[in-house]
Amino acid sequence: MEIHERKAVSDELKKYDHLAKDSDFIEVTEWANGEGWDICLNDKLISLRLWIIIGNKLIMKIEYTDGCICTSLTVDGKETAYMTPEEIKVSIRAMLDRETDIATLQDVWMSLIEHLGEYKDLGHCECCGDWISNYTLEI
Repeated sequence: MEIHERKAVSDELKKYDHLAKDSDFIEVTEWANGEGWDICLNDKLISLRLWIIIGNKLIMKIEYTDGCICTSLTVDGKETAYMTPEEIKVSIRAMLDRETDIATLQDVWMSLIEHLGEYKDLGHCECCGDWISNYTLEI
């Protein structure tokens, strides 16, 4: 176990939020490795990993390599196999926030519904013979 001195700042939340109570506070503590911060708002703790933010855009490098016996999916050089689900969700949210093409968004949507939803085989169409599938996902 290592002991570290960490940089931290705290302040009254009312200075930044006009709806805050007089007793509300914020405290931001930098991680010992410098890769993120713990943000405490009263009794709520949020951990925020360091990403480069330019304007409103989160900048990260996401790579997908496939072929031969290799499949690799990395975010900023880190294999997703070694990331937490929350870290992966951050990169997915960033991609979704950037995407504006309706067809691409619908494709992502359908993929998740097929993966997470309940499947029903509705048989085949009398007119064309296509099989009809239904997926339902309740959130």
